[in-house]
Amino acid sequence: MVNLELKGNQKISSSDIREFLKKGKIEDVNHLLGRIYCLTGNIIRGNKIGSKIGFPTINIKVDENLCLKTGVYVGYIEVGNEEYRAVINWGRRPTVDGKNKVLEVHIIEGFNEKAFLENKKPKVYFLHYVRNEIKFENIHQLKEQIKKDILYSLKYFEQEGSNAVNI
Repeated sequence: MVNLELKGNQKISSSDIREFLKKGKIEDVNHLLGRIYCLTGNIIRGNKIGSKIGFPTINIKVDENLCLKTGVYVGYIEVGNEEYRAVINWGRRPTVDGKNKVLEVHIIEGFNEKAFLENKKPKVYFLHYVRNEIKFENIHQLKEQIKKDILYSLKYFEQEGSNAVNI
C-alpha cells in the first residue's frame, strides 16, 4: 500500500483507489485523485457492430487486467483539443462475442469518425457508473438498452452541468 497524500483529514492510498475502481465507485475515485479518472490507449479496429445498429463506437485498447469494474459509465472523450460527451462500456460485450475486454466509447453528439482515426490516442474520462454489463437475448434488446443509457447520460450532464467535470 502506498499512501499518496492527505486530503482533508483522509489519507489516500493506492489500495483505496483500486478498491473503489473495482466497485465502480468512480465519483469516489475522482474525489480522492482530485481529478477525473482517465484512460488513454490506441484506437483499434472493431467489427462495426455498433455502427450497424446505429451506435458507432470507438474501441480503445487498454490492459485487460485493468482494475475497473466492468459496465457502463457516463464520461467524455478528449481528441486533440475537443471534448465529446460519451457513454462508455468497459467489458467483454457478452451479447456480441464475450471474449476479450474492450473499452468502447459511444459519442453522444458530434461523432466524426475521420477526426478520431487521425488522432490515435484519445483520452477517456470517467464521471459516473451507470450499470453492470449485461448479456441480452438479442441485438434488439441491446439496442434498446443503449438508447436508455444515452438518455440517462444526457440527463446526468443536464443535472450536473459544469459540476460534471469539476472535482
